[in-house]
Amino acid sequence: MNPPSSQLRQQSATEQVHTTQGETVREFATPEELLRHDRGQTAVPPGIAERLGETLAAEPPPAAEKKPWWKRLL
Repeated sequence: MNPPSSQLRQQSATEQVHTTQGETVREFATPEELLRHDRGQTAVPPGIAERLGETLAAEPPPAAEKKPWWKRLL
C-alpha cells in the first residue's frame, strides 16, 4: 500500500530538516577530552559553583613530592 503523494512530500521535507539541522559530529580520543569539551558547553549553577569553591578551599594543599621512606632514613 503506497502512501499518498502529500504524505511523501511531508516525510521528505521532514527528513531534509533533520539533515540540514544536523550537528557537527566530534570524536574524542580520550574521556578527558570529552569532559573538557562538555565543561566548556555547560553552565554551572551558581549554588553548585559556590559549594564547590568552598569544598576546594577546605582541601589541604597538595603535598610536595615525598621522598621514599628509605631515602629519608639515609
